[in-house]
Amino acid sequence: MNDPLDVDNFLAHYGVKGMRWGVRREDAALGGFHFRSSSPLSDDDSSSDALSAKWRAVQPPKKELSSSQRAKSAEQNMKKFSAKFDASVSPSDPSAEVVAEKKGLSANQKRALKIGIGVLAVGALVGYAHYAGRQELLKEGVDPKNVGKVMSYNKKKTFSMLKTWPGENYITDLSHDRPEFELPAGHIFHRISRVPEGSFDHKTYSTHDIHDFNRYVVGFRGELGTDKLYHVTYRANEPVKVPRLGTVLETLKEVMSKDDPTITPETVHQHYRRMSGGDWDSPQAHGLFDALRSKGYSAIVDEMDAGVIGDTPLVVFAKNLSEKISTPMTSDDYRTAEDLLRPLTAWK
Repeated sequence: MNDPLDVDNFLAHYGVKGMRWGVRREDAALGGFHFRSSSPLSDDDSSSDALSAKWRAVQPPKKELSSSQRAKSAEQNMKKFSAKFDASVSPSDPSAEVVAEKKGLSANQKRALKIGIGVLAVGALVGYAHYAGRQELLKEGVDPKNVGKVMSYNKKKTFSMLKTWPGENYITDLSHDRPEFELPAGHIFHRISRVPEGSFDHKTYSTHDIHDFNRYVVGFRGELGTDKLYHVTYRANEPVKVPRLGTVLETLKEVMSKDDPTITPETVHQHYRRMSGGDWDSPQAHGLFDALRSKGYSAIVDEMDAGVIGDTPLVVFAKNLSEKISTPMTSDDYRTAEDLLRPLTAWK
């Protein structure tokens, strides 16, 4: 007779109470929110490598700017960035009337830029920036035990913004290295907004990773106003595929070639750099979204913010989405974001 305890006759499962298949323990504390990636175009795929090499070759080098040019460019880019918190609401939504009142930079944005540019230009200002930043965070209600963590993130964020944004060329080597990935049906997307949102624009700035969401909350809670922020969530009702940058640029070239068969890769790259700063209302941008949808894609990486503010924030243009749920953020929500704050992968 077989021994019932023989390894071939024994099945056991080791886990923890409440464990769910495919959810890591650290993510279980976040409500089971977990980024699952896959790459239909593997890193060694020859066509993928060829596209990457083609578009890397036409990418212009970063321009060296003077201090005044850097400051002007940083302010212009901050205005574009600020608009993202209002840019995912349909013009027909009543809340759009509220966000239309927001113009220019807030006092906090101007102060952050001034300190950040000063730190880059004059090393002696680091000590002042450290002190001023700490006092400002305490005024905003950041938990004292998290002040150091939040300051470290904001300092790196400011340096990253001032390094990447000047000259309006948001494309980096990291952009080309990023693989294609897919999010499963039912995946939850998050964004922060100044107003409750109920409808979708033709594109929606979103985070698909809870850690990216925490970074936006921590990095911009002061400038956006802690009393008026909403946590907006929605669900994808079908898988969301996100292409590699080379696929996006090649698709844009196909779209633009319909009007101008002689269009060059350099001109296409130039157009996409401008789009990446938030210019998604042009005919070329609408054509790009339509063409990508026809290829099975429904979001692209927000290159302006990727590697600067979040790891892979998205511009979502999927059609099959659930309704938006807007929840006012509380002090506990901010504290949770501070507690779980992580540095960007790109900074490691």
